Amino acid sequence: MTEEELLQVIEKAAAEEWTELDLSGNELTVLPPEIGKLTRLKKLVLGKFERNEDGEIIGIVSNKLKELPKKIGLLVQLEELQIVENQLSKLPAEIGQLTNLQSLDLSTNQLSKLPAEIGQLTNLQSLDLYNNQLSGLPAEIFQLLNLRLLDLGHNQIKKLLLEVAQLKCLKVLNLYGNQLNTLPLGISKLVNLESLYIGNNKLEDISIDMGQMIALKTLDLSSNKFTNLPSTVCAIHHLQKLFLGNEVKFDYGLHLQFSQVSHIYVGNKIANLPPQIGKITSLITLNLNVNQLSELPAEIFQLSNLQSLHLNDNQLSILPTEIGELTNLQSLDLRSNELSNLPETIKKLTKLETLDLRGNPVPIPPEILGGKEL
Repeated sequence: MTEEELLQVIEKAAAEEWTELDLSGNELTVLPPEIGKLTRLKKLVLGKFERNEDGEIIGIVSNKLKELPKKIGLLVQLEELQIVENQLSKLPAEIGQLTNLQSLDLSTNQLSKLPAEIGQLTNLQSLDLYNNQLSGLPAEIFQLLNLRLLDLGHNQIKKLLLEVAQLKCLKVLNLYGNQLNTLPLGISKLVNLESLYIGNNKLEDISIDMGQMIALKTLDLSSNKFTNLPSTVCAIHHLQKLFLGNEVKFDYGLHLQFSQVSHIYVGNKIANLPPQIGKITSLITLNLNVNQLSELPAEIFQLSNLQSLHLNDNQLSILPTEIGELTNLQSLDLRSNELSNLPETIKKLTKLETLDLRGNPVPIPPEILGGKEL
């Protein structure tokens, strides 16, 4: 789209008082100040994800904007602003004038810092900063008390401020792919948090009391430096999904639904699981891929609600007979271990749909193969 064509679109939208405008996929390098005329706009799209009928991301339609004009601050009725995959290196202070904004998606840009004025967006419920170059956050961001989703995945954040505890409404916090080696005590105060993604950081232990996080259902600790399962994790008795391996699906539906699988990450270095793991009886998914487990504790077979158990790339030579107690198991991944046989009790797993034994020296009898997907 040429500059003249863009100005014509803006004039038409202003004259007809449009409430939505999608300019994605037009190779725009500059957004003219005339955009400030569109004072009726509630939704402005300058870059977006394409999704199929199931809501899965199938592509990105973007532009090449390096900055936003100050006149953007005149769009005071704006409720949704999408600027996915552009080349923004900074935001104008005037962004803080968009006080009706509820959703702001700035993922996949080149932002290295945020203006303090972002704290004025007090109606914001979703803030997506995935895949930028942020090394820290302004304290003012913790004034966004209505935030439900905060996506900071794939940045360069080394430390999170204690003030994160102020985000009481937060349901999803994504910190995947940063440089954190500690977590602030404030995270344990997020009692409404349902999903916490802190995989692919530099964590060796977790000292916060995660048992206080009474709403937490999904916890991603994959690709860190754990040699043991932090005891505080076993205090989250209501947890449903626990990731300690190297593959994580994001299931919050507002952003990327999977980690960037083109990046190859190691798992953790967990050699033993504590017996307390048996207390997390609500677990339906347990991912322990790419660790150093040579055996499984008996208590793991108390997790009778488990539907998915991933143990590939460990050092297991024996699968305990108690495996038959996991009667709700639908998927069992045992790839690349040292198993030479399977217990007869595995036949009790009548709900099993997927059994993966590739990379083991085990001979697989027909009665186990029958009807199962490999």
